[in-house]
Amino acid sequence: MHDRHPDVIIEMHNMVAGRQDIRPTPVYYKYGLPGSYDETWGFELMGGPLKYLREGQALSLYYHALGCNVPVYVHIDLADDTIGCPGLWWYASTCRHLGIGGTHPDPAVAEAQKAAMKRYRSLKPFFAEGDFYGANEEIHFHVLPERSDVAINLFNLSDRFRTVSGEISIDALGIDLDRWYDHPRGVRYDHSSRMLQIARDVPPWSAEVLEMTSYQVSPAAGS
Repeated sequence: MHDRHPDVIIEMHNMVAGRQDIRPTPVYYKYGLPGSYDETWGFELMGGPLKYLREGQALSLYYHALGCNVPVYVHIDLADDTIGCPGLWWYASTCRHLGIGGTHPDPAVAEAQKAAMKRYRSLKPFFAEGDFYGANEEIHFHVLPERSDVAINLFNLSDRFRTVSGEISIDALGIDLDRWYDHPRGVRYDHSSRMLQIARDVPPWSAEVLEMTSYQVSPAAGS
C-alpha cells in the first residue's frame, strides 16, 4: 500500500483480538519497519470517551504516551463530555491523531467544545508532534524542543473542586534555561531543585490548557 500510495495513513488495530479491549500483541509490534503501519488504534475507547475516563480504562492512553512513541488514532463522540471538556482534552493530549464526531445535546457544552477545538487547532503542533511527558495522570506536558515552548494539560478527574498539583524535572523536559519564559498562574520553577512545579485550582471533571512561551531575551527588554 505504501509503495503505491506513500501518503496513505495506515492504522493498525489489534492483530489478534480484533475490536476487543485487550491487547495480546505489543503496541509497538512492526511499527517503524519499512512499509509498515503509521499509527495504532485507540484501544476501542471511542464509544464513550468520558465514560471510559471516569471508569479508568482511558488512563491506558496516558501510560501508552509515556512509554511508547507509536502515534495513536482515536475518533471520539463529543456527546459524551461535560462543559469542562475533560473527555475532549484527554484524548487530544494522549492521542496524536484525533477524530471527533457527535453533537452534545446541551448547547452550553457544545459551545465550550467549539472553543476547546479552536484552542486545540492553535496548539496542534504540540499535541501531534511534540514530546510527551507527565508529572502524574492529571498533568501532561507537550514540548516542542526546537522552540523550547511547552503546552500543559491539567485535569481534575474527581467529583470535587480541588487543587491539581505536581512537579517534573526541568532537565527531563529538555527546554532551554537560557531563555525567558512566560509562566502561567500556578506554574513556577524551583531553582534549587530544578523542578517545574504546578498547583492550580480546577473544577470537578474539568480540563485546563496552559502555555509556557519562551523568548531569546526578556520580553521587557525586547519591547
